[in-house]
Amino acid sequence: MTNLVDTLNDIERRLAVIERTQISAASSEWKVDRVEDYEGRTSSSYGDLATVGPEVTVDVGPRGLLVVGLGTVFFEVLLYGGYMSFELSGANTLAASDERAIFGLFASGQTYPSGAIALSGLNPGETTVTAKYRSSNYPTSTGYFMVRQISALVL
Repeated sequence: MTNLVDTLNDIERRLAVIERTQISAASSEWKVDRVEDYEGRTSSSYGDLATVGPEVTVDVGPRGLLVVGLGTVFFEVLLYGGYMSFELSGANTLAASDERAIFGLFASGQTYPSGAIALSGLNPGETTVTAKYRSSNYPTSTGYFMVRQISALVL
């Protein structure tokens, strides 16, 4: 009888692990938004372009882990750069920062910066991730961005 009880308990434990894995895998989807517009920013502080975003809203889970992906086509007319970062709002708040940014630098041309930033220690709950931009050399330089994309993955 003990072997049967042990076997049933083992089966129940394994089913619980499978169920948790399926729930975790189902909730771990990249949320993606993209803005195609070609727009510039001259200010050296972070802010919006004429078309706000892109932005995505995710439900941060109990582990408090989030990966944010950034990508853009960056144009510059002088030898200066521009930054694309993001801010969090909702259950979590975090200002845009160079520490969590991608940087584009090119003399009279274009470059394609991209990157991913992992965040931990977040509060569970609905959180909006919104792209923000700045020029690296205000007031003599304007950074131009197009095909701007942001993505977020809750872990």
